Amino acid sequence: MPRRTGGETVHAHGLTQAVEWLDGKLVPLLGPASLGPYDAEPPHSTACPLCGLPLAGHNTEKSEGHVFLRCPNGTVTETGRAA
Repeated sequence: MPRRTGGETVHAHGLTQAVEWLDGKLVPLLGPASLGPYDAEPPHSTACPLCGLPLAGHNTEKSEGHVFLRCPNGTVTETGRAA
């Protein structure tokens, strides 16, 4: 059974030292870890994919598990075809 020293087992202390040694060798070669995206996210499109007008003026209808997008000018249907 491993001995306990200061609340840590001998094996855990050795593992900690090994990880710190490996980290000390790899960070100068590979650099620090990349944390998250550094590029700015592209703005989300707020234009209708069917008619190109802003989505703020559109209506949505929900029926029987389907959602229909109604364009304000009525020239384009929910299928993308001209009315």
